[in-house]
Amino acid sequence: MAPKYTVVRLPSLKDSGSRSTCLFASRLSYLESEKNSEKETLLKAQSMEKTKVKEKYLQQARRREEVLALQRKQREERIAKELMSHSHKPKIKTDQVSRQKVSEADLMDQEAIKALK
Repeated sequence: MAPKYTVVRLPSLKDSGSRSTCLFASRLSYLESEKNSEKETLLKAQSMEKTKVKEKYLQQARRREEVLALQRKQREERIAKELMSHSHKPKIKTDQVSRQKVSEADLMDQEAIKALK
């Protein structure tokens, strides 16, 4: 908002100065009220911005809760399926399990030890 300028007459030798004093006081009053209205406008804008930011974070929190609930549901469904299929899975013998655990690195280490003997 562009400031409005008014002409302020300086007191002349003939003038008592009351009129120019009144004009100056009214201008000063106008500037103060304009400053107050600008402050109010800024405060309203800041308040609206805070409200928008708060709403944004609340939406993010709601979305996060929805995602976590969906993940919990999917996990429970997966566990239920695994439990149902557990009885139908083939049983692995213990020596097969031990063979599976032996990795290639272990085999190479064993070969290196045999070579040193």
